[in-house]
Amino acid sequence: MVLPALALTGLVALYPLVRGFLTSLQAGGPITGVPEHYAGLKNYRDVLTDPETKSAAMHTLTYLVIAVGLELAAGLAIA
Repeated sequence: MVLPALALTGLVALYPLVRGFLTSLQAGGPITGVPEHYAGLKNYRDVLTDPETKSAAMHTLTYLVIAVGLELAAGLAIA
């Protein structure tokens, strides 16, 4: 009985991961109105060379540190 549960869990976890990766290799789509076509790793190259990426990463890191710190402090205060 464990094997079917593991198989189903693996399928539920792996399908979105694989589908997301394959979608990331496409350009266009229904939101942009441009027909979807294969872009390869160009999307990743564009993100990694965009100067806004570093700024966005720093904002995310700042938010993460503040949020985790406040949650940790609140948890310790409640305990």
